[in-house]
Amino acid sequence: MIFNKSEYNPFLAIEAKAKAIGREQYNSYFYDFIKKELFLGGVVPETEEEYSEILALLFNLEII
Repeated sequence: MIFNKSEYNPFLAIEAKAKAIGREQYNSYFYDFIKKELFLGGVVPETEEEYSEILALLFNLEII
């Protein structure tokens, strides 16, 4: 996983979008949105496994 310095906090936008669409509406566009937001925040998962770990963490923290 690559971490770059960034002043942007992606969690606020991710949480707002997740609440707006609801869990039953999560789809590939939503997951692409998460990847883009994380990138803006300086977090770049290098594998699908790393991305899955991030999604699990976001779920456990009740962000998504």
